[in-house]
Amino acid sequence: MAIISDEFDGQICSTGYCVLQPNKMHLLSLNFLYFQLLTKKFTNRVAALQLRGVNHPRTSWSSDLFSQLILLPPLPEQRAIARALRAVQAARETRLREIALERERKAALMEHLFTHGTRGEPTKMTEIGEMPESWEVVKFGKVIISSAFGPRFSSNYYDPDGSVATLRTTDLDNEGNINYSTMPLAKLELDGFKQHLLKSNDFLITRSGTCGIAAIFEAFEKPVLPGAFIIRFRLSNEINPLFLKYYVNSQQGRNRILQLAGGAVQKNLSGTSLRTFQIPLPLLVDQDAIVRSLIACDSKIAALDHEAHLHDKLFRAMLEELMTGRLRVGALATPSS
Repeated sequence: MAIISDEFDGQICSTGYCVLQPNKMHLLSLNFLYFQLLTKKFTNRVAALQLRGVNHPRTSWSSDLFSQLILLPPLPEQRAIARALRAVQAARETRLREIALERERKAALMEHLFTHGTRGEPTKMTEIGEMPESWEVVKFGKVIISSAFGPRFSSNYYDPDGSVATLRTTDLDNEGNINYSTMPLAKLELDGFKQHLLKSNDFLITRSGTCGIAAIFEAFEKPVLPGAFIIRFRLSNEINPLFLKYYVNSQQGRNRILQLAGGAVQKNLSGTSLRTFQIPLPLLVDQDAIVRSLIACDSKIAALDHEAHLHDKLFRAMLEELMTGRLRVGALATPSS
């Protein structure tokens, strides 16, 4: 749902949309109507009325939507409710804009750090691009101790009461952050999967679907297996796994690693090709300094994201309370819109 801005006035929209306008009796605020249509009660009622179309569900606007009842407080109170909800929305949108800016700053910082380092030393041109003179270029295989593909097993073993969690590509975001809460559980005999269980600081790369995303496994309350579309690597102590994660997920690293992917329709990375992937290798002290700088960026983004999430929860709570009349804003009502 959306309120159409002035720039789209008079334009034509798809028949998949129902265009609503308050009547000329001036009993209904457009903004209040918009928020009323966002309530769980209204959306659940409309969803229950959907008809099965040939290609997708649809709703009969005239007979279904227009027959739905809504609460209609006095117009000044409608406007006060809409202002209160819009203020919370605006606060969340501000945080989302700040997050976008922080991500842009992080991307620019990554490009600078992987090109110039942290010590201001002269740079050199290498086969993988410009980098500080003291850095080496090595094949990824040089820093690998061991690797393994995630195991396959029947989906029949998935069970909410399972003793083993499975990390899938869908549990990772584009920056390699792992959402441990979404990992499904399975009932498996661990003896047959011990060599596949993840350990702290394991380096992971998605090899199919969302191809080339790097992540670091930290820890979880249950044993965790990587999914079949993830390759697990254990690295030597000459490289900080987080440094490698940041490099692979940077614009430079992502562009290069995707060039290794094969397949006409769905791209795939092989363990063999990844071992030949050339990576920058600074001294550990320089790796650690870069990691600290980027962790600081991630911490700020995470804090802003948490604030945005709290604003969203506040909006949802206020929406339900205000639109049911359990919370009143009559004292805030003014004649102006």
